[in-house]
Amino acid sequence: MDKLDILSLQKVQYAHDKRNHSDILSLHKNDRSKHYGLHFAKYSARLATGYCKKKSTLDTAVDSILVSLSSANTLMLELDFSNCSGFDWADLIRQYTIEMAKYCDGCEKIDHAEEFWPLLREANLNIFSISFEMASRNSNNVLGDLAHRRHALAKRQFYIGAE
Repeated sequence: MDKLDILSLQKVQYAHDKRNHSDILSLHKNDRSKHYGLHFAKYSARLATGYCKKKSTLDTAVDSILVSLSSANTLMLELDFSNCSGFDWADLIRQYTIEMAKYCDGCEKIDHAEEFWPLLREANLNIFSISFEMASRNSNNVLGDLAHRRHALAKRQFYIGAE
């Protein structure tokens, strides 16, 4: 997957968010970032402990990719992959948790009026890469999985214009 493919994913995610998550898009970007940080924390618990038995590892990785795309759009961040293919599974989960903590640290800095954008951007970039690696290890069609999940999310929304 190259930069153009990732940019296409970001554009598709923005259109989905505009249509189906206007409640989140209407928040100030600082509050949106905090919202995404809460998602990442939830996913970290799922990955590390099997917190939510209803969601598979693949489902969690796909959800995390979608949130990282939304976060990247909020942060005005052009995503790319950092290399995490050499990590074993435990390293991926550990690294995900570290990056989630960095993202949450950035969210906390918002309230303290400290510099937070670089921290959020770096952590989100790494979360995207790790999540994509996790999904790729569990599926031969990650792009199809993303589209399927977006469709399922769109069906459960009540907003006008939802698919």
